[in-house]
Amino acid sequence: MVFTAKFPMKFICPICQRIYLFRFKNEVVFYPACPHCTKPGKLLGFSTQLDFLRYPKAFVKSYLV
Repeated sequence: MVFTAKFPMKFICPICQRIYLFRFKNEVVFYPACPHCTKPGKLLGFSTQLDFLRYPKAFVKSYLV
């Protein structure tokens, strides 16, 4: 089954309590590391349109990486 998402997935780092976004890719089988402390984060679900307004830099960065 091919799965494509319009919005990136939203994670929270349990160590530094920061929210970060990661675009879903089919080959990814692990949770991505926090860009600040490099520890794996906890999945919060898919980001929403409201997240685009709350975290515009992170939203754009998730598509550029």
